[in-house]
Amino acid sequence: MARQFSMVPLDSIIRVARLLGQEDAPLALFSYLRTGPHTNSLGVSRVPLLYVAADLGRTEKWARTNLQKLVDAGLVISDEQNDLIMLKGQLREEGLSNLNVVSFARKLVAGLPNSPEIFQCLLDQAESLGRDFIAPLIQDLRDRLRGTQAEPFQNGSVNGFETNKKENKKEKEKEKEKKKKGAAAAPPRLLALDGGRKRGGEGRRVQGREETAKDRRARLFEEAQAIYPIAFERHLSGEVYGRNAYAKDLKDNQALGFNSEAELHRQVLESIRAHAASTAWNAESGKFIPGIGRFFRDRRWRSNPTSAQGPLEQLSRAGRTTAENAAQALRELEGEAHAG
Repeated sequence: MARQFSMVPLDSIIRVARLLGQEDAPLALFSYLRTGPHTNSLGVSRVPLLYVAADLGRTEKWARTNLQKLVDAGLVISDEQNDLIMLKGQLREEGLSNLNVVSFARKLVAGLPNSPEIFQCLLDQAESLGRDFIAPLIQDLRDRLRGTQAEPFQNGSVNGFETNKKENKKEKEKEKEKKKKGAAAAPPRLLALDGGRKRGGEGRRVQGREETAKDRRARLFEEAQAIYPIAFERHLSGEVYGRNAYAKDLKDNQALGFNSEAELHRQVLESIRAHAASTAWNAESGKFIPGIGRFFRDRRWRSNPTSAQGPLEQLSRAGRTTAENAAQALRELEGEAHAG
């Protein structure tokens, strides 16, 4: 039941914009929830408000205030006890098109903690679709509402929720040991301290040869990794994804608005230091620090936790585009109404 993160029905956003009036902040939060990585295909996200605030570069008070506005407008259900936020109507919007989709939806429902209001909303949407093959999902939701289903799925995850997939600890330990041995056996990198290649002279050298663009980008990633805060081991997770994403951004530095790789790299180092000193990253012993892979993949180095950017500018590219398109369409509709 894959979500199309960038494909959001415009009429849905226009409806939300009308309900919220001229306020950008709650619309920005709605767009984040609708297009962000934490919300699954049921329209449910399991994410603490402080994490939402950190993603958007805002305070927890800002997130709480604007979430309440969405609740008051009848757009979302908030179950703060279980860190659940549900977008009303998303299941009906995305539909349950076949048995495979229904099967995956059942796994997601089974992994949710007990939340009667959310289960009732999901049940109402599923029943309104009127399709016979959805019956098993409807029965699961009724069982959860009656409290007859035991709390299942204690290990693993599906879209951030618990599932019954057992983790093989021995395999993980073997993999860690293998990585340690590989790191110990790797020869040291011999880098000159001249700051890079100069006209008429030699550039940096790696293991007795001139440093290539690939070597340089790997070195820049390692410099960023060296100052990345570590509170839990998982904060260095996704190293390969982060390394590849950063190498691509360095290569495309001019398309991203920079004059050189060095300028982009300085921006990244400044952003990491600013985030490391921020309230969000220091809360609960660093619990909300993202993995380094996600930090580079989502280009979180573009945001500054102390910046005064508006809420729309803090959204992902897809979320920002959705919100801007909605605002433009709403202005055009209102213009037509006044002209008429």
